[in-house]
Amino acid sequence: TPGGALAPSDEVSDGTRALLETWDRELHATTDRLRQARIHFEIARIAEARLRDLKLAGTHYQEALTRAPEHVPSIRGARRVLLARKQAVQALPLFDLEARLASDPKHKAALFFEKGRVHEDVLGQRTEARAAYVTALELDRGEPAILRALSQIDEAVQKYDDLAVDLEREASAVPSDPRHRAALLFQRARVVELRRKDAEAATEIYESALALDPLTTGALDALKRLYHAQKR
Repeated sequence: TPGGALAPSDEVSDGTRALLETWDRELHATTDRLRQARIHFEIARIAEARLRDLKLAGTHYQEALTRAPEHVPSIRGARRVLLARKQAVQALPLFDLEARLASDPKHKAALFFEKGRVHEDVLGQRTEARAAYVTALELDRGEPAILRALSQIDEAVQKYDDLAVDLEREASAVPSDPRHRAALLFQRARVVELRRKDAEAATEIYESALALDPLTTGALDALKRLYHAQKR
């Protein structure tokens, strides 16, 4: 194996050492690439879970993927180890690879959402994060976590037109929770009023929020202020 499955000086249990030696012998005895991939994967799992040797685990996950590039557990293992080793840039393509292999749109969406979080939280790349969230939303239009992530990023970069749309989508995604929906409409109304300077549209949204929840914090005061300004 690359670098050997286990260095002689490593302190591991006899059972783990014996298992690694067994896999190592079998790896050198077979020319079947799929079997080699399976063995590399098993060594990687031992290195990650038992030895806590992320470098060794990453090497063997990559060797497994070289021989079986569509083996999803190896994709996930390689990505997990790269992220744990602070190698986020190298981990990003593995989100795309698993997404291409996935058949369930919600699972694909979850992968792009996770990719967006890496872009945003680990790498500080808001533009790339937003693109990943948009892709996720196209696959799962009602997922609150994706909608919230988009809202937060658009607010941070002051894209207020997009933020107003995001908040409208968020509100539509929670039809069975009138209080939460009203709170989101209130936030949208504030964006429309204070950032887009559209008092008439904001008035209608505040009214919708109060119709859903008459106790929506701040909505009544905002509506009174707008009514007064509009001499209504």
